[in-house]
Amino acid sequence: MASASGLADFDEALLTGESRPVAKRTSDFIIGGSKCLSQRVEVRVTRLGTKTMLSQITELVEKAQLSRAPVQHVADAVAHRFVPFIVALAVATWITWFLLVYYFKVVPLPTILQDRKSTWPELDRFFFVLEHGLTVLLVACPCALGLATPTAVMPATGVAAKHGILIRGGAVPLELGSKVQRLVLDKTGTLTAGRPSVSGTAIVCPTVNSSKVETVAGEPPCIGGGPGWQPLLAAFRATSAIGSRRKTSLIAWLLCSPTSSPTSPSTFTSTSRSASPSPTCSSTAASTARPGDVGTPGREHGSESGSDAEVTRLKGSSVLLPGSEAALSRGQLRKEAESALWWAVGSAEMCSEHPLAKTLVGVAKTMVRGPLSQPESFDNHTGIGISCVLPGGLKVVVASADHVLSLADCPLQLKSWAESSQADGATVVAVAVDGVPLASFALRDTLAPHARACVTELTMAGIEVWMCTGDHQRAAEIVAKECGIDFSRVVSGAMPCDKVKLIQRLQASRPSFDCDEEVMHGPGARTVVAMVGDGINDAPALAGADIGIAIGAGQNVAVDAADVVLVRTDLRDLTTFLKLADQTLRTIWLNFCWAFLFNVCALPVAAGAFWSFGVVMNPMVVCCLMLGSSLCVVLSSLTLKRFSPK
Repeated sequence: MASASGLADFDEALLTGESRPVAKRTSDFIIGGSKCLSQRVEVRVTRLGTKTMLSQITELVEKAQLSRAPVQHVADAVAHRFVPFIVALAVATWITWFLLVYYFKVVPLPTILQDRKSTWPELDRFFFVLEHGLTVLLVACPCALGLATPTAVMPATGVAAKHGILIRGGAVPLELGSKVQRLVLDKTGTLTAGRPSVSGTAIVCPTVNSSKVETVAGEPPCIGGGPGWQPLLAAFRATSAIGSRRKTSLIAWLLCSPTSSPTSPSTFTSTSRSASPSPTCSSTAASTARPGDVGTPGREHGSESGSDAEVTRLKGSSVLLPGSEAALSRGQLRKEAESALWWAVGSAEMCSEHPLAKTLVGVAKTMVRGPLSQPESFDNHTGIGISCVLPGGLKVVVASADHVLSLADCPLQLKSWAESSQADGATVVAVAVDGVPLASFALRDTLAPHARACVTELTMAGIEVWMCTGDHQRAAEIVAKECGIDFSRVVSGAMPCDKVKLIQRLQASRPSFDCDEEVMHGPGARTVVAMVGDGINDAPALAGADIGIAIGAGQNVAVDAADVVLVRTDLRDLTTFLKLADQTLRTIWLNFCWAFLFNVCALPVAAGAFWSFGVVMNPMVVCCLMLGSSLCVVLSSLTLKRFSPK
């Protein structure tokens, strides 16, 4: 690879599943199918045709599909043994009655002979013997056995379609779905939404300037000022994009000046609304803060002291740090400063093609009612971030936290918050205005809806849940923790061939790459393993697993390699399919029970075992009973239409 700056960002998610762009330098290897996100580059092709990684993935899919062990249908296995047995039983019945009638001179009772003559004609004796053999064949006709599986599969596939599940292959995925012992889940796009979002924000609050005081009814006096904020607010006001009333996000406001003294990152004071504003951060520890915690202010003015303020974890909220509630109570200034900040970030990132930039622009458009501004100049610093000049000569830098927060006048609390968020697995970017850091944003790929509930339900059902991803270890562990997956069952940094190897090892009841203990169920034991994924990098594993389950919104190659497709991209459909598969197999076995029960009861009567008691079976009656057994099987299968996943 060659580029003007020597650096470029590439999106390799199509092949590796990595959710974050990968920075490439001159002479670095670039995977075919990657998408350049930064600038024009020149590349030299080193592999063509079947030697490319995409072709190798396709070859892996084809080999996995050809090497799959065939699964015999239950009905085929039963019929294979049942039909010869019935034919042999009919012949044995005919021979037995032939010997009884012709050699042992057994004569039927007069009630059986009905109006026949006392002498038994030869032709009547022959038909009497033949009738018992034919009755055995008729009553044991495997029609009910043959209907047991297809009559259950047809309504099951229909019910699955109503729940957004497409089953390819009919009975085989349903049968294997009821026997799944281990389930491997991809991370990006399966356990997560596949789209980065802002999970937390920390903003340096404007400092107080006593020379200019704004008052808001019921609020302490406050005014915007301090390095960075005054030019930002001035430029924002000049765009006439202020004054709109809109919903505000949950944000950690740090009441800090650039010269604040070192303070523990987890000990910020949460004061009441009546507290007086302060230009520096207090070092008094009121509560321990961590990402995801919210400092709750007092209910009324002066009703609670700062030391009594609650620190509450809000599930699904942005990552927050408790700051000064005096700053939070400043009404219009707080809203104006927040709008100004998002206006600057959104305007600066408008010209960037980076996925994180698109996320920030999307948030900015929801936070600022007015239009964003086109930068007067724009520079893309590959691997770092962007810098631009907004109308009014405002210099804005949006880049990695390590770059922006390394400035000398950066508040220590802002650095601590960024480090804590990074340790929690988030990607942190920061914004500086005129060289002064004002805020940090934590971005992460949000957990897919119902992901934790799905993993919990699978675990309670006795299924061993694994996660295999191409993402880095820390991000994988964070998602695993949120979903409730044991860290020993997490495989990170996996390429497509690594996922296939994991599937093969789990099928052979061997441990994964990082497991310390080997799980063995005996020599030659094979475990039924299901794979769930959405990308082309998951296709070989989907094809190699006993049952491959693709997310419908994923790549076409993944869908083609799968046995089951979840059209609605809802993980609840995964548990629905497994429940439906279990219910379908139980219905099939119930159908077999109905068919066998009829045969077990009817065969002795048809063979003439109760002939001496006057109990016989006419072939015409047998035909009606046989239809009744088939009807019972069909009605039993139709009960699947009442299936409910709850």
